[in-house]
Formats: sequence, structure tokens, C-alpha cells
Amino acid sequence: MLKQLGRPIIVLTDPDERGRELRLHLDDMSGPLLHAFVPEPDAAATVDGSVHAAGNRGIEHLVPVGVQQALAGARSSYSRDRQVWSVERLQKLQLANAFDGAGGIASGAAARRRQLCALLGLGRCTTA
Repeated sequence: MLKQLGRPIIVLTDPDERGRELRLHLDDMSGPLLHAFVPEPDAAATVDGSVHAAGNRGIEHLVPVGVQQALAGARSSYSRDRQVWSVERLQKLQLANAFDGAGGIASGAAARRRQLCALLGLGRCTTA
């Protein structure tokens, strides 16, 4: 249905897990789309509001120039036959560990992964 519009569709979602899930769902429904990514810090509420607390992340907190930059940097979806890194490879590169996110010993893997994904303009990346 979206392809019938005859022009590229750009997806701009919140820079979180739900936004990633929505991107994947839309790609599955309509085929490859263009994706615009927003750095998490740019999408954070800076003050408490009537709807969101300070620190809440969402595209509704972007300033206009942030939206323009995200749209200008939109890029194609990844192909379905791309290679996905294994958890073992991520662990070897110190981007994941057995305790990450499970309340265990912190190794800094999540912080390194967050920095790498920010440099690549990917938004939030998980080991899932």
C-alpha cells in the first residue's frame, strides 16, 4: 500500500526499543523504507511537563533542526540477507557480556555499544 504513493517513505520513530520494533514491522509490511535516526540525547525532555517527565525520550521533544537533520540523513533499510553478529562476536569485541542488563556485574559493554551505535547513527542498539 505504501509503495503505491510513488515516492520514498521516511520512517522517524522514537530512539528506543519500541521504535526499532515499529521500523522492523513497517519494513516487513511494505518492503524497504528510508529510516531517519535521532540521537537519544536530542530526543530527551529537558524539563518535567504535564505529559512527560524530564529525561523521557521521544521524537516529540526534538527541536525543528533535529527533525531536519534526521530526515536529511535518512537511509535505506538493511537487506534481509545481511549478516547479523552473534552474541559471541559481540562479547569478543566487548560490546556484550553475560551480565549486561541482568543486574549483574557491570563491564561497560552497554556504554561501549551505545557509543558505537551513536557514531554509526543507528539509535539504540541491543544485543537482542
